[in-house]
Amino acid sequence: MARAAASHRGLRYVRRTPLREHKGRNRGFYRTTPLVWDAQLAYALGLAATDGCLAGDGRHVAIGSEDREQVEAFLRCVGRPNAHISKDRNKVYFRAQLGDLQLYTLFASAGLTPRKSLTLGPLCFPSEYFWHVVRGLIDGDGSVKHYVHHPVRARYPRLTYERLQVVFHSASLAHVEWLRSQLLDRGIRSALIVDDRPPPKRVSENPMYRVTLGKYAAITLLSAIYADPDAPRLARKWRKWNEFYLRYSDPQAAKLVRRTGAAGRSYDAIAASSHKA
Repeated sequence: MARAAASHRGLRYVRRTPLREHKGRNRGFYRTTPLVWDAQLAYALGLAATDGCLAGDGRHVAIGSEDREQVEAFLRCVGRPNAHISKDRNKVYFRAQLGDLQLYTLFASAGLTPRKSLTLGPLCFPSEYFWHVVRGLIDGDGSVKHYVHHPVRARYPRLTYERLQVVFHSASLAHVEWLRSQLLDRGIRSALIVDDRPPPKRVSENPMYRVTLGKYAAITLLSAIYADPDAPRLARKWRKWNEFYLRYSDPQAAKLVRRTGAAGRSYDAIAASSHKA
């Protein structure tokens, strides 16, 4: 061994493949785009506020989801599309962890903290990216519900209503109160539902909060967050809105508006007014 080491003495070795082109697990170490506020980074903030976390070491940012598509979108939005994604062995769940001090600092300044589930409060970001952050919140811990309701099935079996709802889930009261106030400032009303049932009906002893939007509020919000067809989004949630939108386009716009107040306005008019908010 000493003889082999002596034969290498005085030699200089140069890497043939640049580190940025490395094909191992560290291939996603370098950022491909600068980290500045834009629509994609705002969407990533919404995902991180729901399905992500900041590690206590002050350096690592993690994201996890049952949808690999969502983890890949997060990595693209923060400029690290080649970062490694792992899959849990016993279930369909995908994770990515980034050692990224710059990203960690930016998210911390935006209001994220380690162990944020119960302490998350208002988010700080440029206001022009509000709808992109909301889309990230929905794709993370939100839901888009679309179903047919039978209010009095026994007496009037043919009486049905088509429901469209948007629901935000959170364990932090401060966060949902901030979200409701931001939506109200843009003319969107919502209801706050508190689920504080004791175990075993719920796993956690802490109350859960749901911000629920009814049909007309959901139409306004969804038409705003999906206004840009090229913006990142989770396909399975967008499809619920798109199917609803395609069925109730301009020829049947009367079904999308109240008979009083907004009567006579087309769907495009409703969407346009929501975009200005």
